[in-house]
Amino acid sequence: ASASGAWDLGSASFSACPASGVEYTQFPSDMLGFDASMIGVPLGFAAGIQAGSGNIQFLPSAEAGLLWQRMSFSGTAGGASFSETETDTDFYFRGGATAVTGRFYGRAQLERIFEDNAENLFRFSVGVLF
Repeated sequence: ASASGAWDLGSASFSACPASGVEYTQFPSDMLGFDASMIGVPLGFAAGIQAGSGNIQFLPSAEAGLLWQRMSFSGTAGGASFSETETDTDFYFRGGATAVTGRFYGRAQLERIFEDNAENLFRFSVGVLF
């Protein structure tokens, strides 16, 4: 689950804005063998353009900034209980594009957090505009 916000400072075809949000992820114990959860708070700057005409709009965008994360792990191994919490602040980058036609949209996005052993995250989403 996540929530984010952006405040437009630009013109109709180019926009630049500060961006922030809150992200929460919980991994079930049957998936990892222990409970794990993560809270993330990104604080960055985003820019994008609007291209296209008629019924199809294409919106490429990029966002970069700092990401504060708090990860919690707990469980039982070999009859002993454990609990651990880690907090990190790292640089992040997100880049992607959205295609909008009428009230429907699709988005593809690449996210990279610049920390040790981090992997790229690819997100794909579809939705309806209200």
